[in-house]
Amino acid sequence: MAGGLTIVLMALIMAYFQVTPFGSKNLLVGDMSAQYLQFLTYFRHAVLSGHFATYSFNFGVGENLFPVVAYYLISPFNLLVLLGNVSQIPTAITLILILKLACVSMAMVWFLEHHFSQTSWLTIGLGLAFALSGFVAADYVNIMWLDGLIYLPLIAYGIDRLRAGHSGVPLYVWLTLSILSNYYIGYMTGIFTLIYFIYVMMVDTVPPTVGQTPRIITHWVLVEGASVLTSGIVLVPTLMGMLQTAKVTTSSSEFALKPMYGLEIFFANGHRRCGLRQPTGSRTHYFFQPLLWRYWLSVTS
Repeated sequence: MAGGLTIVLMALIMAYFQVTPFGSKNLLVGDMSAQYLQFLTYFRHAVLSGHFATYSFNFGVGENLFPVVAYYLISPFNLLVLLGNVSQIPTAITLILILKLACVSMAMVWFLEHHFSQTSWLTIGLGLAFALSGFVAADYVNIMWLDGLIYLPLIAYGIDRLRAGHSGVPLYVWLTLSILSNYYIGYMTGIFTLIYFIYVMMVDTVPPTVGQTPRIITHWVLVEGASVLTSGIVLVPTLMGMLQTAKVTTSSSEFALKPMYGLEIFFANGHRRCGLRQPTGSRTHYFFQPLLWRYWLSVTS
């Protein structure tokens, strides 16, 4: 139900703003227009023609395509661009966004129902809130990042299963898919797994025994390591390709121990995606977390 509600809500939003396929406008703003559209066009041509090159002169003065594919194009949702002609790719982008957010809400609802062992309208509301969170509002144009939000609740479920003494396969599968879908979001998801694992080990209502704790920790380390090693089929070639670019040139002046932002960022309002002026250095605030904590308190009190 959460997925269906997300689709309906997103369709209404797109129709209100007359975004294709409900109008003449589109989501081609920022990097979506400057980069992602060209990459998806290339992806469509490569799949339909069966010609996959590892190097192309169609991007700048020439570029190794493996890092591009690994970062931008590996999501299975991109196959939707094959359904129409090139001129309909903006419409396909809208559909990709809507379907990804529907999967995000369904994954979160599924996790909440299993984690708290109950089903209610509140879990559906939280699934919608997660799918339409501040992160999505801020970075919907970085459409390749959204796959990580689908896998995040499923990864948390895998950690719950591992903590309960069950198989680590769910954690291995979902974490590996998260890293493969986008390694940039994937490494941050890896940091989340460490934080969440520590959390469930500390606050579980049935704490592990002295003998169980080392076994659970060892199991988690092995599963995480296996996931990273499996992801190497994409990570290693991507790294080798990136080492051939100018991006590896660094300077000591680019690193500083002094924080770039202070507490003032919490008082900066406005958002560039909404056409508002955003003070330099301000960061997007995310409001899903208080809702989730409120739900957690309601089911544990």
